[in-house]
Amino acid sequence: MRSYLCTLMISVLAVGCATTDSRPPATDQQGLAEIRVNASPLLAATITDVTVEAAGLSQDLTFNPATGTFDGALILPSGTQSVVASAYSGETLVGRSQPTTVEVTTGVVTRVVLRILDLTPDPAPIYGPILDSLSYPTTTQVGASAVFAVSVVAPAGDPVTYDWTSDCQDATFSAPQAATTGWSKPAQGTCTINVAATSSGFTVAQSFVIVVFPAGSASGAVEVSSTFITAPFVVLSLPDLNCTILPGGNASCPATIASPATSNYQASVINWGASMPGTLELSDNCGGRFGTFSQMPGSAVGAWLPPVAGGLCLLSARAVNGDGLAATISAAVLSHAGSPPTAQPPQIFANFDTGCMLRSSGAPADCGPVPASRPLSLFGNVAWADGIPDSVTITDDCAISQPIADNLLFFHASWNLINAAGRICTTTVRATNLQGTSSEVAAHYQLIAP
Repeated sequence: MRSYLCTLMISVLAVGCATTDSRPPATDQQGLAEIRVNASPLLAATITDVTVEAAGLSQDLTFNPATGTFDGALILPSGTQSVVASAYSGETLVGRSQPTTVEVTTGVVTRVVLRILDLTPDPAPIYGPILDSLSYPTTTQVGASAVFAVSVVAPAGDPVTYDWTSDCQDATFSAPQAATTGWSKPAQGTCTINVAATSSGFTVAQSFVIVVFPAGSASGAVEVSSTFITAPFVVLSLPDLNCTILPGGNASCPATIASPATSNYQASVINWGASMPGTLELSDNCGGRFGTFSQMPGSAVGAWLPPVAGGLCLLSARAVNGDGLAATISAAVLSHAGSPPTAQPPQIFANFDTGCMLRSSGAPADCGPVPASRPLSLFGNVAWADGIPDSVTITDDCAISQPIADNLLFFHASWNLINAAGRICTTTVRATNLQGTSSEVAAHYQLIAP
């Protein structure tokens, strides 16, 4: 239930027996309650009047535009009183507070916060029309009557009006404001027919094309539609070089770089040109290296390591959509001569779903017998130390198709094994960082009859 938070300031004062104003005579057992209500939330809810009741007395509060409040006063008997505020929109009661207890004490100022609860019911839902079906012929002949019919559902049973129109000025409808109508044209041509159905102030519309042939004609027609395919729209960003390259913009990066420093990059295909997604590839012309942390059909994120010798490098992102249209965006990066990058070898931890762990030194771990033709799964992770991730590759000489690691940090891969009982198989995991340092773990197992 909605509520309006209203603050009532009640000032309780001692009042003598004599009075010179229009208020009721006061006694020693009465206090004066001066009430002020913040008008802002009430006016926002189109409330025009606020009334406060206490001790059998009622007072209409008056809107004060200077203060933005509803103001008023009540003479209340001293002691415990219950205050209720009511809100009206015109003559309609739209909100009322819960009774709030107020202790009226001579000479004490009491502030009361009331929440006027919205009593108006939720508005009834309005249901627009729903187009159920539309039937029509795609061709007709000169002078012949074609029948069009539309079926519309009005959920609340409200009346539905119809309007059939055509872009062929010489065509006529037999009943243009009915659900079913006849239509004819005295000359050959192609016409677009529109039908609109309106109910409860909402309209649904549909259109179609009909071809009118000469009477007795043996001709046919072809309905042609086309889509304009554009090249992909590619953006290349190198945030560490203060560089974001857009098509048609400045393609030179203002910052320079030297090995062994790297720059993060992100290549994104904003749209594929009304075509299916295709490929996204990165390259440079100076012998630098790209390490890809993650890649999806429309984006690639990773780091770029410049060549040790330096030079002016053009970094390019090339996208090819499903229709073979390609777009390339390039960034010019000035790299200075630097020093060769160094990094500790990555550490690989991997094990089969059988529980056998691959070994990183000496002979491969012996994982024993594995049934042929079964799926085999591998789980693992790589600790890259001070290196930047570049690639994780998995090879198995008994796999029907080579497995692919799904991540450079925590990876998983599954593959099916060939049916060759007695064969010794070897699985190898190799991790290479962007600095060119690699490490491997391996294991072998023997296939047995499934």
